[in-house]
Amino acid sequence: MLNLIAILFVGLAAALPGMQLATAPRADAPISKMIWRGQIEAGRPEMSFNGTVQEVVAQIRLIKPDFPAGLNTSTPLPNKDDGHEVQCGVGGSGTADVTYINDGINYLHGIPGNCGVSAGNPGTCARISCSYNSGIWLCSENGQQVLWSCSALGDIAENDCFTCQGGSGGSGEWCRGREKWPANNFHVDVGEDSC
Repeated sequence: MLNLIAILFVGLAAALPGMQLATAPRADAPISKMIWRGQIEAGRPEMSFNGTVQEVVAQIRLIKPDFPAGLNTSTPLPNKDDGHEVQCGVGGSGTADVTYINDGINYLHGIPGNCGVSAGNPGTCARISCSYNSGIWLCSENGQQVLWSCSALGDIAENDCFTCQGGSGGSGEWCRGREKWPANNFHVDVGEDSC
């Protein structure tokens, strides 16, 4: 019964205003909805939802208002490899406000389970967080589905924003960057988007 209710809420949420696909972190990137997969209650089967992390949390809280109470959210980052790098000045349509990127990072750190992008063309991206025109994306390098810990993706976005920030007087008012993980076939971008 719980699964049926979840399916109904996901269908309803998909039809609500503001639930449309987002723009991509670069003009030529195909986009898809973020996939979230995990437990919403300890000892229960995994469930799946689609949308940004903010949208997924809202959908889950219709079913379990105290989500993520009692669930572990810490998962380590993937291992860095020889091709690992951070590139500044790419991602989104411009720079994003650090305050709102940090809000998205906090959402990612607070949600258990995995956030992902569905299989598609190489470079397919899913916007995993967005608020106040400040977005975070997960992109597949090879077109294969990528599912990674939401919390670890938050750590990557945090590193992107810290490494690639600027502002007047050297303060961290804005950021825009991409962190590539070639061994795991994905990259995470932070930058401006419409939301």
